[in-house]
Amino acid sequence: MKLFKYIFAAVFFASGGATVQAGGVTHHSNATSSAMVEFAKQYAGETINFQIEGGLQPLSWRQDLIPIWEAATGVKINVIEVPFTEQFQSLIAASMAPGSIDAAYVFYNWLPDVVEGGALYDFESLRDKMLNTPEMQAELEDFSAAGVLAVSSWNDKQWGFPVDSAGLTNYYRADIIENAADQAKFKDRYGYDLAAPKTWKQYGEIATYIKDEYAPDIYGALHAAGGGQAYFWFFQAFNSAEFCDGNYFDDDMNALVNAPCAVDMLESLKGFLDAGPPGANTIDPGRVWTDFIEGKLGMSIEFSPFARWGSPGDTGFSDALSFVPISTVEGKFKLAVPPGGNSNVIGYTTAISATSEKPELTFAFLAWATAPDMFYVNASPPYSLTKWTVRYSTMEAMKDEYLNADQHMDAFKATFDVLTMEPKWFAAQEYLSIIDQAATSAYTGTPVQEALDTAAERWDAITKRVGKKNQKRAYAQYQAQMATLRGN
Repeated sequence: MKLFKYIFAAVFFASGGATVQAGGVTHHSNATSSAMVEFAKQYAGETINFQIEGGLQPLSWRQDLIPIWEAATGVKINVIEVPFTEQFQSLIAASMAPGSIDAAYVFYNWLPDVVEGGALYDFESLRDKMLNTPEMQAELEDFSAAGVLAVSSWNDKQWGFPVDSAGLTNYYRADIIENAADQAKFKDRYGYDLAAPKTWKQYGEIATYIKDEYAPDIYGALHAAGGGQAYFWFFQAFNSAEFCDGNYFDDDMNALVNAPCAVDMLESLKGFLDAGPPGANTIDPGRVWTDFIEGKLGMSIEFSPFARWGSPGDTGFSDALSFVPISTVEGKFKLAVPPGGNSNVIGYTTAISATSEKPELTFAFLAWATAPDMFYVNASPPYSLTKWTVRYSTMEAMKDEYLNADQHMDAFKATFDVLTMEPKWFAAQEYLSIIDQAATSAYTGTPVQEALDTAAERWDAITKRVGKKNQKRAYAQYQAQMATLRGN
């Protein structure tokens, strides 16, 4: 029956719908999608230019969602696929080419630059004007408030609807960590109960235990150490109270990424690689999750789609996921908040270009696509990179999609209370790139202090270029958002 869920959800907005409970709110689950379709029909024949990251990201949009919109409204969607490294510049360029981009995926790190650079349309004005019934207002409350704040907000305003606001989660082999024999051995060795790690110290000890007991068949843990995405795990650990608690600058905006807590943190991450397979210090992100899916790892701190990829269930996978290995861990793994007690959000928001010549129509499309019923259509296929964790209702609907999905969804919900963020201030992408280079350098032999001293010098140069006063203002807003998330 699961195979028919996508078909059912795809036509749901055209039916009477249903009353659902999500995020503590009872609401009619198709008010927004129905209203936006009716609004858009007057624009039949028009085209919306929608920029999105190339690769797998657009697949569920193209295959599952956009055909429904086009058939219902007569409005075409022109998907413009752009590599991740070119999206930011493309959005900035659109401000000088009216009509070239109407809607776009915007990574949350870029919001300070694109908002204050005038690249985005005033989203809240359209939200308040067009989603103006009690039913549609209730459906807005189905969004994770923490996700909206972290991924879609800057300058105390919302700039889009999140489509990707999942925090990192610790994947662990429950068949090992909850095994009675392993629990007895572990407690005898370390003096405390074997369970999903609460601290980074426990993470390292559990990883070491698993490697000692199960290698070379199963290694203890692994995180990406190869260039390009190594910074994800750096910031995840840096933001934990166990290490630097997200304190990136002193009062005079001098970088603290080479402070003693940061050195201890990166030394720890480097040490954790000893519990991984040979060559762990250069392994890229793709290898990390394929190793976990193939049963070669005891733990891995990862993104939400991998839970589904490790649990194909009776729906199987499409040709689009032919690169995903056959899972040997289905039903054997569980999820938990990462060690350190925080979960770094990774995510895109949808947004409207400031130079769009059809902002109301573009808003209608984005509101429709992220409405509760349509969001499920987009997020639920196994090949989708649209994250379930954006809406409570989608997570509830996903709970019977695959083995252990209920546990996984509850773990994702638990991250909402402990979300933290990567750098979200001016020129954030440059700061991220510098940390990526520092981490990979340390993993391959550069002394950690030296690698981080170099990173701090480079951070200070960017801060000087941006202007300390401007960056201090942006950093203060970042800190305020982090405080709100932590007190959520």
